[in-house]
Amino acid sequence: RAERLLVIAIVGIIGFMEYAVIIVIIIAAITFIQRIIVTAKALKD
Repeated sequence: RAERLLVIAIVGIIGFMEYAVIIVIIIAAITFIQRIIVTAKALKD
């Protein structure tokens, strides 16, 4: 996903690569949870 690559690129250039990885993992987790919620709601209907 473009926004994850953008975060890695910007933070990586600054020199906080380990933070970039953590941020991307957090974003991915939030996205994953949102998809589960949307899917669960769709299945109930």
